[in-house]
Amino acid sequence: MPAPAMRAVRYDRYGPPDVLEVRALPRPVPQAGQVLVRVDAGSVNAVDAKVRSGALRLLTGRSFPRGVGADFAGTITEVGPGGDPDLPGRPVWGALDPLAGGATDEYLAVGPDAYALAPAGLDPVAAAALPTVGVTAVLAVEAVRLEPGRRVLVVGASGGVGNAAAQLAAAAGARVATVSGRANLDFCREHGAADAYAHEDLDGLRAERFDAVIDTHGTDLRAYRRLLRPGGRMATVAAKGAGAALVSVLTPGPRIGLVQAKATRVRLERLADLVERGDLRPAVERVYAMEELAEAHRDIATGHSRGKRVVRIGA
Repeated sequence: MPAPAMRAVRYDRYGPPDVLEVRALPRPVPQAGQVLVRVDAGSVNAVDAKVRSGALRLLTGRSFPRGVGADFAGTITEVGPGGDPDLPGRPVWGALDPLAGGATDEYLAVGPDAYALAPAGLDPVAAAALPTVGVTAVLAVEAVRLEPGRRVLVVGASGGVGNAAAQLAAAAGARVATVSGRANLDFCREHGAADAYAHEDLDGLRAERFDAVIDTHGTDLRAYRRLLRPGGRMATVAAKGAGAALVSVLTPGPRIGLVQAKATRVRLERLADLVERGDLRPAVERVYAMEELAEAHRDIATGHSRGKRVVRIGA
């Protein structure tokens, strides 16, 4: 008997968002150590668009068709041989390897390190907004070693990682300043910022001094580095900030740490605790239908966002 069908997004070549297509494919069967998740929602990260465009083809190769997306939230429907019979029906969230993709499928067979129980009280759309950006934000906040009362500047604070980092820094007792587009200043104030600056106000920031800087853009890092007090710490989560991070090791002044995160079960469980404690809440800008994924990719390419763009997968 053929496997039941599911809807899934695939593409047969690198290119613009229009290469993405919703197709009917066989539903995966969970193997030993895996669970089958009925996916209700997934979110779009900037790396998803880079992979789809071919910008990372040296890492992703030329094997097609390819799936797309990393973050997902849904419900366990089945376990592989020898699995825990109590797991079906449990709500979960998680993240796949973004270079491989595939989270924009109605069903996923995933191993134990790719998922964890979702935070209590979050619907799937809200839960799907957090795995990758939330884990990255946690590691970035840890990298700058925030303490209560310290001043931290979050650059790119209206995006997914920046928004989460600002909330977590505020919950840690820091005084948070943010840099974003001018249209998003109030949004940043609603999500942890005591002081909100526009990107165009960098000159006005030159007189300010901070104990820590968390960057999500990877640009103007030397300028933001000069805003640190002696002994201050700085971290960037942007891959294009790697060059500046390397240079900072070789030049006088604070080092710029490069934070690259992978969502693991332990990290997802810790993130769930932060959500349940009220230290972090998802910020969803827009919800798209599965057939609108190409539009979501076009929107994320603008670089202007207020939180996350989420795709509803299930019926």
